[in-house]
Amino acid sequence: PQTRQSDSPSAGGRPHHASRSVRRVGGKCLSESWCNYNSLKYRMLVEARDTRDQLSEMLHKRNPTIEHHNDSSLEQVRRAITAGYFFNAARRITDLAYVTLAERREVYVHPSSCLRDTPPKYLLYNEVQLTSREYMRELLVIEPKWLVELAPAFYSTPKKGKLTKEQRAERLNPILRAWESGNSWRISKQRRQK
Repeated sequence: PQTRQSDSPSAGGRPHHASRSVRRVGGKCLSESWCNYNSLKYRMLVEARDTRDQLSEMLHKRNPTIEHHNDSSLEQVRRAITAGYFFNAARRITDLAYVTLAERREVYVHPSSCLRDTPPKYLLYNEVQLTSREYMRELLVIEPKWLVELAPAFYSTPKKGKLTKEQRAERLNPILRAWESGNSWRISKQRRQK
C-alpha cells in the first residue's frame, strides 16, 4: 500500500537492502501478504532468495571452508556487479532523467523502482525497457570512482582544469564514445581497422 511505503524495508532508495529482508525473514515468513504490506514485490524477493541460495551452494561446492557471508561484504558484491556491467552505467542529469555514460542516451528510472523517489547520482541498470520513454530496470547504486578503477579502458577522470575537485571526483569521461562513431567502439570493428 502506498501509505506504508515510507515504513517499508525498501524505503530510502536502497533496493539492495530488500534482498537483505529476504535473508532476515527466511523462507518461512516470506509471504505475498507480508510483501504487499511492506510495499515489496514478492516475486522479486523470491527470485533474490533463490539466486542467493544458488550462489551460496556454488561457493560451498568450490570451497566448503568458506566463511559465512555477512552484510559487510555488500560493497564487494556491488563492486563485482559494477565490474561486469560497467557499460550500463548512467548519471543523473535532472530529478527524473539519467544519461547513459557509454551512449549518451536519456533514460529514466522505472516507475515501479524504489529508487524513483530518491534517485542516486550514479547507477547501473540491467536492461532498458522501451515504452513511451526508455526506462532502466534492475538498478544498483554505485560509486563513480568504481568505474574508473574497475574499467580503466572505458572510463577516465577529466584532466585538471576548470572543474572543481568535487566535480572532478564525480565526473567521468567514457574513452570509447559510441554516440560519436556508430559501431567503432566494438572490438570487432577495431580489429578490422588495424
